[in-house]
Formats: sequence, C-alpha cells, structure tokens
Amino acid sequence: MRVSARTSRQRLATSVLAVLLAVGTAACSGEAPDKPAADAPAAGDTAGGTGGGDSTPDSGQDPGVVYAACMRDNGVEVDDPKPGERPQIPEGTPPRVLDKLEKVCGELPGSGAMTGGLSSDVLKSPEVEALRLTYLTCMRKNGYEQPEPDANGNVSMQITPEYTAAQKACTSENDALSKKIKELAKQGGAQ
Repeated sequence: MRVSARTSRQRLATSVLAVLLAVGTAACSGEAPDKPAADAPAAGDTAGGTGGGDSTPDSGQDPGVVYAACMRDNGVEVDDPKPGERPQIPEGTPPRVLDKLEKVCGELPGSGAMTGGLSSDVLKSPEVEALRLTYLTCMRKNGYEQPEPDANGNVSMQITPEYTAAQKACTSENDALSKKIKELAKQGGAQ
C-alpha cells in the first residue's frame, strides 16, 4: 500500500501532537509522572543485557538499539537503528501500545519517541509552548477537545472524525509548530 506525502505528514503531525499533549499535560499536572527513567532496566528484558541504560563508552550499548530490543520484547516489531539513531516506531502502532512501551522501556533515548528524538529542552521551550497552545486553541475552536489525562498524566489520543476535521482546519498552526520544533532540534535544543 502506498502512503501519500500528505498522509505521512498527517501521521507525523498526529504523532507530534500526541507527544506534545502528553508533555504539556504532564508539565501542568504538578506531579512527576510515574514511569521508569530512560536508564532504568526494562521489565522482562531478555535480550542478553539490553535493557535500559544510556550508551556510554563503558557500556558499549547504543541506547537506540537497547530501546529497540525492549520494543521487540514487548510485541512491537522494529529493526535495530544505526548507531546514534532512534528506532522507528511502525505506522499504525496503537496509542495504548506506545503507552505500554513508555512505561516498560522508559523514554526513547534522546527523549520523545514520536518527535524524532527531541530533547526536553526543545519541547519545553517558550516558543514551542506558545505555538503548542495556539495549535491546541485552534483544535478546540474547531471541535476537538483534548482527552483528560489518566492518573499517571498520560493522554490517550484517538483519531476521531472531530480530530481529523480540526487537524485539517489547523494546518497552518500545526505547520508553524512543526517548523519551530524542527528548527530547534537542528540547533540542538531550545534557544
């Protein structure tokens, strides 16, 4: 099945939105999220010592490869990334599976599994936050209400007709947000 560039952009935008909503919700909750750290060993890790942990010269383990192994251990078929890169989450992976991966495997090395390995500096920058709020305001004005977070601060996103219509109406706001995120990511963080 061939995926159009527009469909790919919509899926990327959906993924970016899901992470930004989760980050924004967690940041506003006033409590630390209840999830393992990126360097915590993964539960049920059986891939020969490839659970959790940052890549250091001493460990010899690339964090992307470690995370990919944890993903496979938890039912998501993914190839090992090249050294220094992050695993690519397969299109169509349900949000509940992504939530499970984050709880079991921790954050994807580089932070933000669905945002291209962005640092928290990028996601928390005042510029990104302002654009995110503009985008979310547009989404609400166009009929999409952000789901309430669960007890752990996680937001379960579902693509509904309301979401799709609002996403289409808020293309310019989403494009501005995506552009700023990419710009800051290329610069290596928030300015």
